[in-house]
Amino acid sequence: MKWQFKEKNIEELEVTLSKATYDEEVADMVNYLEKFGVQTREILPIKTPDRIKLVKQTDIIVIEVDGPQLVIETLEGRLLTTDRLYRFKERLSSEDMIQVSKQSIINIQHLMSLEASFSGNMLALISVQEVNAKMIVSILVMSALIGLTAIVYEQERIKENYRGLLHMMLVCGLVAGMLAFNSLFNWLAIAMTAVVYILVFLTGRYVMK
Repeated sequence: MKWQFKEKNIEELEVTLSKATYDEEVADMVNYLEKFGVQTREILPIKTPDRIKLVKQTDIIVIEVDGPQLVIETLEGRLLTTDRLYRFKERLSSEDMIQVSKQSIINIQHLMSLEASFSGNMLALISVQEVNAKMIVSILVMSALIGLTAIVYEQERIKENYRGLLHMMLVCGLVAGMLAFNSLFNWLAIAMTAVVYILVFLTGRYVMK
């Protein structure tokens, strides 16, 4: 069997078979190419900030727009990509992937129920991925390190007024690191951590008086 590749100004792969007659060999090749096409459509290459991840369409739970990027929740975890929703939708071949709003596509195979919301719209309840070992370990490590940061309050070389500020910065840094490690980094979450820390700190100072 001979083959050759020619550059052509088209995006979709085009295969041409040539032979004197349409025989069993040609039929087998056509059958193979059809199966290959189905397999490649079932698996999507998704470009993330640090790698290209191959994901089965059946493993995708929901796709949502988050500012300039897409958040793709899968059975294996969360992926972030800079693709546009309408372009990503064109790559989906599964009939189970339904666009429910301008910013969301859900996999109805993971749909648990539909409920009426206060706004009058329908609220879709979908299954949530299981917390994986990577996330559990990172949370445990973060908790242990936060405990160690309390050593700051024992450092007499640091002014008392600055110890609380330094401890808060260390805690927020550890939370940010844990979120980034699990591809969940969000500035709002960091800001909320700082707010909660300040409230707890001020409450503790008030109670101790």
